[in-house]
Amino acid sequence: MPESPVIRVSALPLLLAALVWLQPGCSTSVRMMPAPLAIREAGPDPFAAVSPERRSTSVEVFYATDRAPTSSDPSSATYGSGRSDSLRLGQARVRFGAEGWDWDELNARTAAGERPAITVTQVRETDALETGSDEDGGASILASMSAEGLPLEAGTVFAARVNAQLESSTGRDVFIYVPGINLTFELGVRRMAEFGHYLGRDGVFVTYAWPAHDHPFAYGTDRRSARRSVEGFREFLRFLATETDAERIHLITSSAGAPVVSETLAALRDERPGVPAAAVRQGTRIGEVIYAASDQGVDDFRAMLDSGAADMADHITIYSSSMDMGLVLTKVFGSGDRTIGRLPAHMRDDDAAHFAEWSDRVTVVDVTNAMGPAGRGDFWAHRYWYLNPWVSSDLLGVLRHRLDPAQRALEPSEDGPMWRFPDDYAARLRAQLEACELRPEASGPEAGPETLSHSE
Repeated sequence: MPESPVIRVSALPLLLAALVWLQPGCSTSVRMMPAPLAIREAGPDPFAAVSPERRSTSVEVFYATDRAPTSSDPSSATYGSGRSDSLRLGQARVRFGAEGWDWDELNARTAAGERPAITVTQVRETDALETGSDEDGGASILASMSAEGLPLEAGTVFAARVNAQLESSTGRDVFIYVPGINLTFELGVRRMAEFGHYLGRDGVFVTYAWPAHDHPFAYGTDRRSARRSVEGFREFLRFLATETDAERIHLITSSAGAPVVSETLAALRDERPGVPAAAVRQGTRIGEVIYAASDQGVDDFRAMLDSGAADMADHITIYSSSMDMGLVLTKVFGSGDRTIGRLPAHMRDDDAAHFAEWSDRVTVVDVTNAMGPAGRGDFWAHRYWYLNPWVSSDLLGVLRHRLDPAQRALEPSEDGPMWRFPDDYAARLRAQLEACELRPEASGPEAGPETLSHSE
């Protein structure tokens, strides 16, 4: 078999590359994302609207997970990569920077370009729901205890705490992050915490931590595991819609978390055949859905749209880059050649026509051009959606202000039905912030793109 040596030699660099890719994902030293450009351009105090009680160096993140617990004490819960028979609910507290920092020091340091450490200081499990349904179609009780140790209906403590935070928010928004592979439970919680901070700490921030491993060689296993979490995620969205006061539930997913979101949207739509889209959304309350650096196949995503699953969301935004070499690498492990995370690299004429038909409901943002002046984000250009301050700024414009692409200072792409970052994005964004009265005319030293390059 003369071809076998060639196959082994050609695969070796990719396997070695995977070892390099492994290192950032499982690192125990985690730092905050760089401050998004819009935050740095917003003036002397971009957090002026944050209520006094939320001005601290810590953020509360809610979580739902079907990971198996690795501790027996719910007041200091830990979770591994195994799968649980139940959906466990709780809260985690995440601190930015060192002990002793105050609110002003945190914001001064991040505005200056620093990336403080992120520490999960407490994880408390409060409730557990079955991942399946009972005979009445609702979530079934596994464990939910009051402060006195008395049994409660499933999710009571969690729902009460979510509602308390919604009550003190200006909008009743819930933001849920569905991570990809190569992440521990804590890393997923940290990621939602930093977005919660830059979203002005207004709303409820949740991580849905499905059982992923913290190394890329489990990629095939984790892709299958992600699909097994669809039922649990569907139960959780039902629970939030029926048991909490959330008015809008926004979903953010990256990498291999995309199928969890897409298949859940499709499953929820299948439960309501013939029901008008507006009525469906009113019942599920799903608002914005963000796909970032996602490895879902283009054909699968197109089929999801055509199935009516897109009716479940107010709007869908896809962040995509032809430079995403992380997705090129995952192809070795079975993700396929054509993914929505690399649309600019392989968009065919039929893809362009299809996304053009959906342009009022689905926005594709080509971030490739942003990676020159603002940085790739990481070596593989796969984590740009939170490490590149241009892209994270745009994401905040979608989630926090519900702005359309032109209002976010993007311009139409010449390469298909996509939007792109113009070369003078920083100047255009500054002008847009001033026009929307989100930035004073003079806000100190300029924070041009040349000051925002960084490496991981």
